Amino acid sequence: MNQAIGQLPLKPRSGARRSGSRSRYSKRRRRARKRLLTALAISVAVLIAAMLTVAHYSAAHAREAYQRLIGLIAEPGVCRTIERSYRQGWFASDAVTELSINSRWLRSTLGIDTGGRPLDITFDHHIQHGPLLFPRHGGLSFGVALVSTQLDLSPRLMRPLRSLFPNGVPFMAQTRIDFTGATDTELQIPRGTLPAGFDGDGELLSLSWDGLAGSLITAPDLSHYELALDSGGIRVSGPFGKLRLLSATGAGQADRDEHGRWRGRQQMLVQGIAMHAANGNPSSGLRIESAGMAATTGPDGDSSLARSRWQMRRILLDGTAVRKLDAQVTVAHLNDATLQRLVRHI
Repeated sequence: MNQAIGQLPLKPRSGARRSGSRSRYSKRRRRARKRLLTALAISVAVLIAAMLTVAHYSAAHAREAYQRLIGLIAEPGVCRTIERSYRQGWFASDAVTELSINSRWLRSTLGIDTGGRPLDITFDHHIQHGPLLFPRHGGLSFGVALVSTQLDLSPRLMRPLRSLFPNGVPFMAQTRIDFTGATDTELQIPRGTLPAGFDGDGELLSLSWDGLAGSLITAPDLSHYELALDSGGIRVSGPFGKLRLLSATGAGQADRDEHGRWRGRQQMLVQGIAMHAANGNPSSGLRIESAGMAATTGPDGDSSLARSRWQMRRILLDGTAVRKLDAQVTVAHLNDATLQRLVRHI
């Protein structure tokens, strides 16, 4: 009994030790939790500051790259670019640019008379800031900026196209500007149909085509380019009959030397061309299979040299095969101005 009574004080001491141990453990947990939350808050603050710094730098760098790209398009005496607006955001910006094409150049080079007024074309741009970019077709890429462009034609230019594109010309282009200033552009014009209607001479015409897709790669200083185009078929109907062009592809690349002269090659291939009278048999009329053109241009001493080769693999007239065409044209001793006018006319 005495032994049992002597052991009674031991129980409170054991409980006090356990309570003190739990209290110290709780304090350590609170201190550890506090240190963790503090470290987490500091990390989040540093991350946000770093993201804002990168976003600010990326926004400034994207605008610089965009303005440089727009400036390279301008050519004295031909066209100039005008920045109408630029709204800069943290991770993306919006801009409106106007391309003004000289009326004299249009008349002398392309035979287009604008009445002395420049031809103004407006482009709306949405600019993603790098370094992480998200292209329209999906996936992830890297670069300074990704510029998505849409065409905004004036009412004067849109008037003859309104029947074909009632909601505006669906021109879409997306240009990635990499860290060196080089560009990679993808462009697309979806298919369209022009309902039967009367042209300026009162003749009933209809037109449909299957769209256009392409890509353009340029060097930072535009001293090199690579172009590829892929067009669907085009069908035209009218009093003259029916004209059909099957799918066509085109490609070209060129380099510019220190004197500003270009050396390169271009090629185009049309899968087929068919034309027959309005009330005629589709198998009659004119049919051309696999028509193509290949051309090369380059400096030749103080002048330039241009060669082109035209081929038509098979020509049928009212179902009867005639001779194929294989012709080559060489033009030498051209000065730069004459060569440029020749290329533009072609």
